Amino acid sequence: MALQESIKEQISKLPKANQQAINSFDWEKQCRVIGEKHNLMDSEITGLKAEVTLVLVGLSDLRTLHRYIDDEIGGTGWQEIESYVIENIFSPIGEILEIIEKHNAY
Repeated sequence: MALQESIKEQISKLPKANQQAINSFDWEKQCRVIGEKHNLMDSEITGLKAEVTLVLVGLSDLRTLHRYIDDEIGGTGWQEIESYVIENIFSPIGEILEIIEKHNAY
């Protein structure tokens, strides 16, 4: 549960629109789906969640996430894992954030 609390704490430090976008999408479930689809161990799924969190809160970037996936998960399918994270986590959250920002501008 320490990871959950840390995630919530870091997200709470973001601008309100970012918090809303991140909290309105079940990205943690998507991390688990990605992990299960690629037969990752629980520790690898937890690590993936942690790395995705770091990118979401702005403490890391996609290059670092790429290195984590390549070095720590590796094996066949790491490119697929990386593109799945981008397509099924970051892109939807980005789209939600755009909608929130447009709505808040009016």
